[in-house]
Amino acid sequence: MTIQVNTIREQFPALSLVDEGKPRIYLDNPGGTKLPGRY
Repeated sequence: MTIQVNTIREQFPALSLVDEGKPRIYLDNPGGTKLPGRY
């Protein structure tokens, strides 16, 4: 199964953040779950 990273980033605004021209990488546990932008 191929994951479309850009499609997922579009659905979760927090995952679309960029620092110094590079996308952020999150290493987190389920307690810090990101929510889709529509919620």
